[in-house]
This record gives sequence, structure tokens and C-alpha cells, in this order.
Amino acid sequence: MPDDPQHKVSPNNPCPFLRSLVAEGLLDDRGATIGDATEVIERVAATGEGEPRLPSLALRVIALLANGLGPAALLENAVDGVRLNKLRNGPFDKQGAGSRILDTRGRVRLAELEAQPLVLFPRGLRPNFIDIVRDACRAVGFEPTVAAEVDDVVHGIALVASGGALCLVPTSGKNLHVPGVVYRPLTHSPTLHVDLCCIYRTNDPSPVLARMLASFRATAAELSARGGT
Repeated sequence: MPDDPQHKVSPNNPCPFLRSLVAEGLLDDRGATIGDATEVIERVAATGEGEPRLPSLALRVIALLANGLGPAALLENAVDGVRLNKLRNGPFDKQGAGSRILDTRGRVRLAELEAQPLVLFPRGLRPNFIDIVRDACRAVGFEPTVAAEVDDVVHGIALVASGGALCLVPTSGKNLHVPGVVYRPLTHSPTLHVDLCCIYRTNDPSPVLARMLASFRATAAELSARGGT
């Protein structure tokens, strides 16, 4: 995944979901009108059935109160909008696990996933990607909390969309667009590599096969030069 998101996120925005919206450029960290914030949150946080988890009025009230309960803060939010870079220590700052999962550049720090429920894949023959994720978590000092093991990346992302869990996926998984799911780059993590095998008939004269094998070998050489396997 790309290491640098396009938009920098303030360290005083403690909400992982809102931090991801800023990192994606969907909201401005310095301020967003209550109407704009409500519309973006409703659109991105929609469930698989296409309905937001909170009604529009509730989102508007939360945005109005987010920067403080005093008269001045309420008036400023009503007129100028919610300031996402000033949510730290506010009424809705949970001050708990998960509030700092994303760093100030919108990336996920692997160590911050401790105690967070994870969906792992694939089930079946081992070792596989599940073991790579477990080893990476152990390398930064924790044992992953496994919410579920599923057959493949599609099922993993679907469970994330249903709410209540996170999932580490390869870059190719970002091609699956599911309402309510946001992909963020991983940082402060060991480099994760997955071994792939290519099985083919050695007596097959197909020029298509020959070109495919040449492409595989060139890619393997490039990855090896970059320190991969």
C-alpha cells in the first residue's frame, strides 16, 4: 500500500473513522460544515443495505456538540462547522483503545491493533497468510485477538463491512469496493511477504505460457532485488 496518504491528519483528531475520512480527502481537518460532515459520514458509513448506522439528525447533533458543550463552542460549530483537528479531549473522545490506531498521516500502526478484533484468512492448509499476520503481530509485541477465520479476502472484507472487526489484506484487496470499508496503509510493521507457486506443464509449447512465465520470473527478480522473496 502507498506509504503516504494525500492529506495529513491532525494528532488532535482521535477518531479512527474520522481520521480516515480526512486522510482520504473527504473532510477537511480544519473545519467542515455540519451539513457536509453529516453527508460524508452517512455516505461512507452506509451498511450493506445502504442505510446509515445513525440517523441524519443524530449525526448533526453529534457534530454540533463535538468541540465542546459551552455556549461559545456550540455557536462556533453551528456557524463555522465542526473542527476535526480539535476533537481531542472533547465530549466524544473515548480516551481508550483504538483512539490512536491511525497516525498523523492516516496510516495504521500495527502495534495499535492490540486487543482489536481481527478477521484472519484463509482457513485451511497451514502455514498461510494467517500465520504471517500472527507472526507480524507477535513481532511488535502482542498476540492478535481473532474475531473470526474465514476462507478468503472477500469474506474477510465482508465481515469488516458488517462492523466490529478489522482485517489485514494484501494491496490487491483494495480493488474490492464495499460500502463502509476504508483501506489504510500499514506502518511500523515487519515487511509481509506471501510465497506464491506457479504450476505448469513443462512440455507445453504455448507462447502465452512462455510470456506469462517470463513475466513471473522478471517480477520475482524485481522483488528479490527489493529485499523480498
